Amino acid sequence: MTTVTVTKLYEDGITVIKVPLSNQDQSVTLDPADFDLLISLGVSPVWRFSLGQVVVSGRGRVSVARLISNAGLGEAVKFKDGSPLKR
Repeated sequence: MTTVTVTKLYEDGITVIKVPLSNQDQSVTLDPADFDLLISLGVSPVWRFSLGQVVVSGRGRVSVARLISNAGLGEAVKFKDGSPLKR
């Protein structure tokens, strides 16, 4: 079992969650409600950066952004600031 330390902090007066990536010295920044949604869906908080996407570690390649946005087949996820490391 892998232990992940998720950090809740304030950036520019906004509460955010930082989830470390398992394969890089970087973290993903996201809204606490989005993080809570993923955990309620049973998504592991062990994430990695792969082929330009943040994905759930383990079997297969499940994009965290696609899960948060509930993107269906054929739908594209575009990042407002261009970075897959911020939500």
